[in-house]
Amino acid sequence: MTSFRIRPRFKKETLLSAEAVANSISEALEQEDTDIIGVVSKYHIALKLPEEDQHYWSPQLSISFRKQGGKTIISGLYGPRPDVWMKFVFGYAFLGLLSFFLVIMGFSQYLVSNDSSLLWPIPLVLTVIIVMYLSAQMGQKKGAEQTYRLHFFIEKVLHEHIVID
Repeated sequence: MTSFRIRPRFKKETLLSAEAVANSISEALEQEDTDIIGVVSKYHIALKLPEEDQHYWSPQLSISFRKQGGKTIISGLYGPRPDVWMKFVFGYAFLGLLSFFLVIMGFSQYLVSNDSSLLWPIPLVLTVIIVMYLSAQMGQKKGAEQTYRLHFFIEKVLHEHIVID
């Protein structure tokens, strides 16, 4: 399940209604033998592991429903906690903008034959971006076992094999 995908996802069609799927997941969450906790609403479910099992890279599964014809489309998205996700999004955005401005300013100075030393930090910024990406991949691998637990839980509740895209 861990791969070069940042946030693995799945999509599954079922003949059950969204309410029936939400009810079956809600009932499964209330059973004593489950090690998954979650919040269930009419068209959205958020599943995660208990607090004592979580670490920095622990995944969550966000499930949404939509009706299409006589079927219900179940869409699932595996990802880190929102605070971890936002740190990486803001980090990538900041470093991307920084490198954009360094390139613009550095090449502008270079074209007018001035000191173009602003081009020197670009390899460092790109290295930091690569390190961030590799750390996210390592974190995804560290959370892989927990991702499988979430995935097997939803497969058990739906009684169907679900393929990750």
